[in-house]
Amino acid sequence: MGDWRHEYHFGRGPFDNFYSYIRSFVDCAGAELFDRRQHLRAIIDALEDRTMMLDESSESSDGKSSALELLKEARSALACREVKGVSSVDFETTRYRLATPDGQPHNEFTSRLRRLSRLSDLVDTISPKPFDQGSTILYHWDISENNVLVDPVSHVPTGLIDWEQLYTIPLNLIS
Repeated sequence: MGDWRHEYHFGRGPFDNFYSYIRSFVDCAGAELFDRRQHLRAIIDALEDRTMMLDESSESSDGKSSALELLKEARSALACREVKGVSSVDFETTRYRLATPDGQPHNEFTSRLRRLSRLSDLVDTISPKPFDQGSTILYHWDISENNVLVDPVSHVPTGLIDWEQLYTIPLNLIS
């Protein structure tokens, strides 16, 4: 799990039951939701969207460029100040939005908080019964044309790459 999640304190496994696995997932989502850096990232994202929408008649092209440059500097400053030497932080992906892409107010933080609260209540109803043998599998979540090696003559797959965020998952979570 990349980004700032490396710094969050919650169980990371190995898990011997479904309850612990899901509890870890919910705890990570909560830590990410309440991380002030995620909020700053959302603010910067909303400001970038708003700046991109500036009407050319009300703001000069130079003014728009200057505003965008300032926001890029803010994003860069956040990166430099908070994370030193960690290459897995993604400063382009906002975890929740504070406005719609057209600039309308939309606080996704609140809706995610409600869902997380309901999910947390549901997690506590899961039995901590240990996994049965063979009830989990090794899961590669990023199988795409960029990660599958194929023989150029026979067109038969020969390999799978990009395993750095591989994990095991309970079979009942595979859709």
